[in-house]
Amino acid sequence: MKINIYFLILVIYFFFNNIFLPQPLLYTILLSPFFIAWLVKVNEGIKIIYYFFYISPFITIHFVNNDINAKSYIISFIYLLSVYIQIITLHQIIRKNKIQEAYFIKIIWINLILTLTALFLFITPYKNLMWITNDLSIGEYSRLKLFTYEPSYYSTLIAPLFFYNLFLYIQERKYKFLFLTILISLILSFSFGVIASIAGTLTLLLIFRAFFFLRKKVIILMLIISLPIILLAFISDNPFSQRMQKILSGEDTSGNGRVIGSTIVSIEVAQRTNPYFGAGLGQSKHIMFGSDLVKEQSWNDDQRIINAVGDTIVTFGYTGLIIRFLIEFLLFFRFKVYLNMFRLSLFIWIFIYQFTGSFLTNIVEYFTWALAFSNIFPKFNFKKPLIKTKKTFENGKKSRF
Repeated sequence: MKINIYFLILVIYFFFNNIFLPQPLLYTILLSPFFIAWLVKVNEGIKIIYYFFYISPFITIHFVNNDINAKSYIISFIYLLSVYIQIITLHQIIRKNKIQEAYFIKIIWINLILTLTALFLFITPYKNLMWITNDLSIGEYSRLKLFTYEPSYYSTLIAPLFFYNLFLYIQERKYKFLFLTILISLILSFSFGVIASIAGTLTLLLIFRAFFFLRKKVIILMLIISLPIILLAFISDNPFSQRMQKILSGEDTSGNGRVIGSTIVSIEVAQRTNPYFGAGLGQSKHIMFGSDLVKEQSWNDDQRIINAVGDTIVTFGYTGLIIRFLIEFLLFFRFKVYLNMFRLSLFIWIFIYQFTGSFLTNIVEYFTWALAFSNIFPKFNFKKPLIKTKKTFENGKKSRF
């Protein structure tokens, strides 16, 4: 049986990217030389040079004005370069229609098989292979992570699968069972940052596209079924309601650390080094570890910044943060993200999540951005876009949306 190389890479990315490797090394990073060769083969190698053009002004300023640990800077520079190579490779693969829709369904089936395996291992001595027990503000709880580093990383991985399966069911009334399995996997990860960002995304979509959504019987039915379940989850005594109460009262250590603490520390680190251009790649640990900054937040001595916005401030300062937001919104309009239900959902979700989690070199976050800024799944295009354009349908394909 012939195995498609693009599907194999997706399987590695979703489920086995760091198995048996020390953190933060990934197999897709080790494959970077092959990605470079492929980009050169398809006449896109010049885009690798852009990375050096984009980052060279920051490198110059960092080494001239800051006290830099050169070894950490070089390692982080190479790591970020490998992430950049992976993303432009993925974007080119999508543009050349190498990722088939059937691959997503197969990935969801694999996730189901691995989740069932994890549920079996839960009652065995090998539970820790696919689960992790965290000491949360409401006590110790086991969270699903499969073969990834930790639960929030895993839930970030499968969030695009959730949106894809949701809209596929709405549009074609298919794969309801698979959608429920993805939903269960998200719940078992117990990652409130990801789940809350997804909930916020769906809420915004309902608000801005209310006329469109409320005309669909399947959406009305899903709301009728889900709203009482959500209400019951909030008012009954269970881990979700307990943690939500902790979050709302400001007593959730994980939420505070990811959102409030990381933002406070990132701003303080930038102020102590270079607020306009940041401390530089790989420098935050040398400034933070064991310092009064982490002690004030009651963090561990080796705690890192754990949201992407804060990590951007620390590394590239307020200039880098402004550039980050400018790129996101420019690409939003450049690729007409608002025309497509799936891509718009990904954009809103990952835009929210960058404030509550992730980090500067998180390949999973950039994978989501790459999907949002692509031409993938044109069948999810809106019939009537929120913003009028001359060209409503990508690739000339109409959609039931």
